[in-house]
Amino acid sequence: MSREKNLNRVQRETIYPKDMESCFPPSHFGTSLMRPFEEMRNIDGFSNKYTDNMYEYAPRPTCSPENTSCGSEFLFCKISNGVGKCTAKVKSSGNCTGLEDIPEVCYMGKCVNGTCLSDFPSTIKKQELNAILNSVTSSSVIK
Repeated sequence: MSREKNLNRVQRETIYPKDMESCFPPSHFGTSLMRPFEEMRNIDGFSNKYTDNMYEYAPRPTCSPENTSCGSEFLFCKISNGVGKCTAKVKSSGNCTGLEDIPEVCYMGKCVNGTCLSDFPSTIKKQELNAILNSVTSSSVIK
């Protein structure tokens, strides 16, 4: 959204980072061919055709201490100094240290001792897996 708000249409299509091999490889230069679309250059990805015809940016979700919904199963409302900010939930086995008191911090899980644990039980224990493999192997043997 900031590109649309802060730049005019001409600037949006022409302002591309300078080609600096010390910062990124030549394949990222504006005049380099865009893979796998070899008929296009990287700078063509800045075309107004995309924002005019294919998509538009949505405003950032907001929340507050009074309304903690961020409108997405992938976000939670983090309240700090009385101000809410919609933030991405932490994945299973991810670090949630300091957020243990926020029930929604983990995606499909809960924060225990600083780590997000999945709400789902382990799919198959090693012993069960070995039993399944042994039964399949023994039943498929040609006699």
